[in-house]
Amino acid sequence: MAALTVTSIRLCTLALGVALALAAPALAADVTVQLDAGAGFSVKNSTGAIQRLRIDEATGNLSRNGTLFVHTTGTNNTFVGVNAGNTSTTGAGRNSAFGKGALRYNTTGYSNSAFGKSALLSNTTGSRNSAFGADALRTNITGTYNSAFGDYALHYNTTGHRNSAFGERTLLFNTGGYRNTAFGEGTLHFNTTGGRNSAFGTDALHDLNTGIRNVAVGWYAGVDLTTGSDNIYLANRDVAAESGQIKIGIVGTHVKAFMAGVFTNAVGGMDNVCVLSTGELGLCSSSGRFKEAVEDMGDASERLMALRPVSFRYRKDSGGDGHTQRYGLIAEEVAQVAPELAVTDARGQPYSVRYNELTPMLLNETQKQQRTIERQEQVIAELSSRLALLEGKVGPAAESKEAIR
Repeated sequence: MAALTVTSIRLCTLALGVALALAAPALAADVTVQLDAGAGFSVKNSTGAIQRLRIDEATGNLSRNGTLFVHTTGTNNTFVGVNAGNTSTTGAGRNSAFGKGALRYNTTGYSNSAFGKSALLSNTTGSRNSAFGADALRTNITGTYNSAFGDYALHYNTTGHRNSAFGERTLLFNTGGYRNTAFGEGTLHFNTTGGRNSAFGTDALHDLNTGIRNVAVGWYAGVDLTTGSDNIYLANRDVAAESGQIKIGIVGTHVKAFMAGVFTNAVGGMDNVCVLSTGELGLCSSSGRFKEAVEDMGDASERLMALRPVSFRYRKDSGGDGHTQRYGLIAEEVAQVAPELAVTDARGQPYSVRYNELTPMLLNETQKQQRTIERQEQVIAELSSRLALLEGKVGPAAESKEAIR
């Protein structure tokens, strides 16, 4: 049977229309059009100049308006959409592409899934990738084991592998980065070659470029980090180019911190943890290599004698239990006597006392008192010796006079 002409197609269409009009609501059998080898079934517009639909007899491929639309080129592949899949695709196959241009240039890549316009568009040999969303993994070429969900997710990835991106523009500029995990719009947006990063939250680690092993959780967490590594950010965006930092919360926004498992856990080792106004924690350093302008304290500690030790109880609305007896100083009074010992809050008002500074000052006063005691003991010893000597001289003479009387 020769290929169908425009006239024959019109006659077939008319016959089918009459048959359907006379038939029962359910057809008794399929309507079959048998084509000769190499032929095709075409449906054109009223002028016969534009091919609206064509089914190729040899491949079963479906074209719309002259452009391949549905085909199964290669092995176990399914391509649906204008220019979806490559008619030269070979290899293991098992690819699925749905959307205009999805997997368009794939050659030997296998087990890829692309859903959305231009998803995995440039992929050639990359395999086992999953792209869901317009332009997801659009420029991937050889990258493998990537998962992208959302418009422009992993858009510029070329050779990166084992990345997971969930959300619009996640890992957008990643090219060769590897083993990154991004959840939320704009997360790891500018990452290019960094690896093993995990970002959860809108725009988390947004500006990271080449860092590795960073973790960010929360909206804008670690947003400004560019090249740092091994950082952990939890709802904190106060960052710079840094590495090895752990930051939790935002200064000025989060005003209280609670951590279970600390108060009841007894450990031995170093103590005296210091807290800066920025929220930074650290062991109070004492090594001389951290200090300058070192000199004896002298009389600076004498001001301690002007401080007023008090007993008190913390109010319940201030975190106390209202009955436990405490001992300490009043920050306002300390600020008047020794301002350097007072800690002020963000408004410049006295808030706490540097109690750790009191120890060396008290030691200085104790040493001064000890030196005074030692001097006094020396004077007493000298006076005792002189007194004994005088008593030795005066004692016999006094007895002789008494005898004469």
